[in-house]
Amino acid sequence: MTTYSQVDGATYARPLDAHERLYAQYGDCEPSTDRHHWALTGVFTVRFITQRGIDASGQFVASRLRHAWAATRFRYPDVATTTTSTHKLYVIPDAASLESWLNETFVISPDENATTFIPSIRRNRYMMLYYLPASRELVLHSHHGRIDSLGIFQVLNHVVSAAITVVSPSSFHWGREVQGLHNGLEAEAGSVIAAHEAAPKDMQAWAEALPSIGLPCHASPSEPPGLTSTCTLSFSEEETRNIIQSAREQSLTLSAMTMASVFAVQYEFAEPEQKKRPYSGLIPVNYRTRLQRSARLATDDAQAGSVVLDRHVACEASSGYALVIPPGIPWLAIASHVQSVLRQVRDPPVVATLAARGQALLDVLTRTDLPPATDALLSSLGMVDRYVHSSHKAPRLEEVDSQSAGPKQETDAILLEADVERVWMGIELLQRQVSVFLWTFRGIITMSCIWNESFYRRVYMESFLQRVRQVILSRDSLASNQFTA
Repeated sequence: MTTYSQVDGATYARPLDAHERLYAQYGDCEPSTDRHHWALTGVFTVRFITQRGIDASGQFVASRLRHAWAATRFRYPDVATTTTSTHKLYVIPDAASLESWLNETFVISPDENATTFIPSIRRNRYMMLYYLPASRELVLHSHHGRIDSLGIFQVLNHVVSAAITVVSPSSFHWGREVQGLHNGLEAEAGSVIAAHEAAPKDMQAWAEALPSIGLPCHASPSEPPGLTSTCTLSFSEEETRNIIQSAREQSLTLSAMTMASVFAVQYEFAEPEQKKRPYSGLIPVNYRTRLQRSARLATDDAQAGSVVLDRHVACEASSGYALVIPPGIPWLAIASHVQSVLRQVRDPPVVATLAARGQALLDVLTRTDLPPATDALLSSLGMVDRYVHSSHKAPRLEEVDSQSAGPKQETDAILLEADVERVWMGIELLQRQVSVFLWTFRGIITMSCIWNESFYRRVYMESFLQRVRQVILSRDSLASNQFTA
């Protein structure tokens, strides 16, 4: 059952749930800036290949991507929703408004690469798709209340897939796409807050244990935020295999191993007086595979006018599970504890508390009696190959090839393949907390570290990420419990 109501002939609206109110309020924590705290940015490096094996680029690819962006809106209409302080809105487009939306949200950038381009992104009312021909990169940027990290990857994956086919936006039956609008995490999970319901116990323990241990930050309390900075490192294929094997030998997941390493390194880097504090933080948890109702998504076949079920809808489907770790705990004990927590965070009793969990997050994160958080928060995205196809091929390649009888420049205009060579995920940070993303793609583990340049120096954050890498790779010392927080 949808939570959207038809306001008029073309406009649909629904109230924000607690998680979305959190993103709306906490995201505007620095109103003096023209950026949105916690806004997400995903990047694909893509090689588009024509029928004759020639790399495609420039205006031809841009035109295909523009059409693909419209097709993605039909498939995932949440990309075109807007948010007020209380409601989420969607407007069914006519030909003119669709063209206006495309002009506003699909941008071709002359920048050299995403690294130099991303700091220039400013807040927008819509999700934005940028194409950087010089580096063959697609950049997707969105307010976090609309979509989560895996959703960003799903949308980019659909854009690439749609770009290798020839589909005109006018062929879609606009209006049917509203069946695919996301009802919000709490409604989709069937979770409601009962009268006077207390916060989940883990959230209560988290709130009581604050402030958490964190990384040293010597910036003045009045220091305004600067630009968000990032550094990224990837393990080799051999290192990736060794890490995964090490985790299995210790009955751990990669997520538990890395979270324990991030926690332990924070204790190592902390000021002496802070090392007496517990780690009191959040584990970001994605619930898209636990939602009761699979989203109904409008089919790309405009003539059929039917709907298809997509279990992994591109939406905001994440929440936080609180974790409190006392100081002085050995690495392996931390990892084992994290592992036990990760096994239960998606169980039905936890899913049932998502509405109360969202309200608790909103209550705690908007408190004004706590010092700014400086801990490093790890978001483990897992094997993103489940959401991102490394290779995209158009259907019936042999038929297209055998029936192509036109001039070479015409047959070369048929995009037959797209190879996603690299993916990247980052987040806009306007406060002192640090974010670390972890994912595996094409057999390679990658970590990205994100911080605000006003509060930490690049050399310090690079050393932090390198130390996390060393701890993950130090299998012998970890197994023997020699590394202690």
